[in-house]
Amino acid sequence: MMRLTGALSNLTSLSLSGCSKISDEGIEVIAEHMRRLKCLDLSWCPRLTDAALEYIACDLGQLEELALDRCILVTDIGLGYLSTMVTITFLSLRWCPQIRDFGMQHICGMRNLRILFLAAPLESHCGPDIGLTAVWSLPNV
Repeated sequence: MMRLTGALSNLTSLSLSGCSKISDEGIEVIAEHMRRLKCLDLSWCPRLTDAALEYIACDLGQLEELALDRCILVTDIGLGYLSTMVTITFLSLRWCPQIRDFGMQHICGMRNLRILFLAAPLESHCGPDIGLTAVWSLPNV
């Protein structure tokens, strides 16, 4: 995989949607060697955890679009890592059952975010819709 990622180091868009075998370690290699990525689709990658989002946040400083639909192991902690990324303008979190209100509050730190996709009810543990209320405060979403 490292040979492949090295050969594709100038790639700006990558879709791994539906790659059910991709792991956090695979994302680590991609993030380390494909630093010019602007668009990354990881939808339907059920093995990915918050560790993958930490690698993305640390290494993909040019990333503008990220799709995580149905990444069922991603939690509020992972959104905390993503909230440090100032370049993200598009984020899709449809059917991510581990994301709660606290994670949605992390999104409020993403001031350049323009498009946010959410689907399926978010479980609220902090009161009714605290996280979604915070998202409404984003100036550009």
